[in-house]
Amino acid sequence: MAYRDVPKKITVISHAFKRQRFVDLHCRALRWPVKKFDYVGIDPVKDEEGRKWIEEGEARAVAAWRADLYGTGADLGEKRRRRGWEGYEAIIEGYGGRDIVDSMGRWVPELLGWNGGDTGMEIYSGELGWDLAKQNREVYQ
Repeated sequence: MAYRDVPKKITVISHAFKRQRFVDLHCRALRWPVKKFDYVGIDPVKDEEGRKWIEEGEARAVAAWRADLYGTGADLGEKRRRRGWEGYEAIIEGYGGRDIVDSMGRWVPELLGWNGGDTGMEIYSGELGWDLAKQNREVYQ
């Protein structure tokens, strides 16, 4: 993915109760501009008890991500491993090999391997594809 191939806007479709987490935390971690992010949320139909259970679970999830922005610490990291996330190597396998992934730019493995620094909360400061796209957009319009 060359910088000119970076999307101009991202839309996520998921459960409405996850909106805050995506907008406040995941966009921030990726340094993706919120004004170029849409979230279409659909809540599952639940009775009052089910809704309370969902809200409590999401509150725990938001707290966990607020403490571990890149999800690499003990709790979120273990949850990711249980779900089959193996980091950059899994991306390579899933997308057809190292040549394809490497063509996306060096920032892909750097961002995927970022753990939030010493505190788990340091924003990735390396170059990102959308930084390059922003700088060079006029060339490819």
